[in-house]
Amino acid sequence: MDINECGATYAPGDESDEKNHQSFHKDYMNGIPFKGWQNERAFTSPSLDKNRVVMILENDSPAHRNKVQEVVKMMEVELGEDWILHKHCKVYLFVSSQRISGCLVAEPIKEAFKIIAPLDDTRQLKKERSSPSTTIHFGDIVLQREVSKRCPESDDRLDNRAIVCEEEAKPAVCGVRAICFSPSNRRKRLSYTVARYSEVKEYS
Repeated sequence: MDINECGATYAPGDESDEKNHQSFHKDYMNGIPFKGWQNERAFTSPSLDKNRVVMILENDSPAHRNKVQEVVKMMEVELGEDWILHKHCKVYLFVSSQRISGCLVAEPIKEAFKIIAPLDDTRQLKKERSSPSTTIHFGDIVLQREVSKRCPESDDRLDNRAIVCEEEAKPAVCGVRAICFSPSNRRKRLSYTVARYSEVKEYS
């Protein structure tokens, strides 16, 4: 058995197995095919370009809920099984080029705890503010020193760190239970865009 980057196992050389894997791999990397529905709740805006966000509720038609289950099953490859969805959730599908390339599962909440920025981030900010001048003078000659800064990868910043929250809860109306985008659509700030729709459109 071979394990691909999509997490699926298959038998190389088995024509049927390889064909099924190719289909699964394409859906995992680029999103699940979706031609749309006539009565869908679709949100569009200039910020979404030609894409749209489709919302699905628990009391929607079986066809809509079945599509959600298909998407959730794909999310479980990375996020784990049997916890993502419950009956009070609202699901927001990010649709691009006739594929569901992202999904946000939101739930109503009454309060939340603000995350405290990691100490390393605070120290780095103070260090940057107190950095020495980058100009060097030799008589009438002024040299500009080039400073190279490395931006840490967002996915690595919280590795092996605890997430610390404030002790006092703050009022809140929308909680993001799970969010996931296909690998080809990550690092494009799409998560933020879809999250804003879940908050403003339905929970404000």
